[in-house]
Amino acid sequence: MLQRLRSYARTVLNRVEAFLHPGRRRRALARVRERRNDAVVFICYGNICRSPFAELWMQRRDPEGAEAYLSAGFRPGGRSSPDTAQAVSREVFDLDLGSHVSRGLDEVPRDGRLWVVKEHVHLRRLARVGIPRDDILILGDLDPDPVERRAILDPYGKSAEVFEATYHRIVRCLEELARARGA
Repeated sequence: MLQRLRSYARTVLNRVEAFLHPGRRRRALARVRERRNDAVVFICYGNICRSPFAELWMQRRDPEGAEAYLSAGFRPGGRSSPDTAQAVSREVFDLDLGSHVSRGLDEVPRDGRLWVVKEHVHLRRLARVGIPRDDILILGDLDPDPVERRAILDPYGKSAEVFEATYHRIVRCLEELARARGA
């Protein structure tokens, strides 16, 4: 019974997310256009899977503005990306995460930046450390496809197929980010 109730709650939440997505998308694109000259910091929990992929993708997508893209996480820096992340990013997307070393949030300058997070919980954590809400964007809000959830879920510890699906969604959102920035 409890499992059925959880499943029902997830279905309702997914429908709410799908309903809210078009408005969130319009507001997110407008914010990116307003902030097109700001540096972008991609944030995820550990800075080893999602955010470094986004950083590298945007540096390749926008080589003239490559220095404007960084990534960081809430955990202390110094870690490498997992083997599965490296393999999928290399084999499917031709990106090399092999030399990536994670950065902690404290290693990134705070002013004049658009902070792009993968989950709402990241937004709350950034706000708690003093990043203004207007400086934070949830990447999934840029997704041009209909969505079941706003968050771009963490593939850490999951299969190569999950990494690939996650990275494809990140790329869809980053393409929208790049267009809105004029890159």
